[in-house]
Amino acid sequence: MQAPSYTCRLAQEPNTAPRTATGPLPRVTSREVSSTDTSPLPGLGVVGALVIVVGYLLTANFRLLSANRGDRAAYLDVLSVREASHATDLAALRDAYRAELVSLRRRVTTLESRISELGGELDHERARRRDAEDDAAAARRA
Repeated sequence: MQAPSYTCRLAQEPNTAPRTATGPLPRVTSREVSSTDTSPLPGLGVVGALVIVVGYLLTANFRLLSANRGDRAAYLDVLSVREASHATDLAALRDAYRAELVSLRRRVTTLESRISELGGELDHERARRRDAEDDAAAARRA
C-alpha cells in the first residue's frame, strides 16, 4: 500500500491567472492545501494550544505542591525544634552572661573598696612620715 501524497492542488494545476507585480495572486483555501499535520486536534489554533499549556502547567504545579507538602511539614517541624533549641541555648548564654556580670561587678566593688583602704593607709603612712621628719628636724635644731 502506497502512502498518500500530500501536495497542493495548485502545484498540480497550472496557474492560469497572470502573475504581475501589482496584480492579485491566486487565492488558496485551507481545503485546497493538505499538510502533514497529524495532531489530534488541528482546529484548536493558538488559543487552544495556550489553554492546553496553561492547563498542563497548573496540574504540574498542583502535583509539585502536593508532593512537597509532606516535605514542607517535616521541614517546619525540624525548624521549630531547632528554633526552640536555639532559644534555649540563647537563654542559657544570657543567664550565664548576667551571672558573670554580677560576679565581675562584685569583684570590681571589692577591688575599689580595697583600693580606697590602701589609699587611706598610704595617706596615714605619709602623715606619720611627715610627723617623724618634723620631729627629726626639730631635734636637730635643738
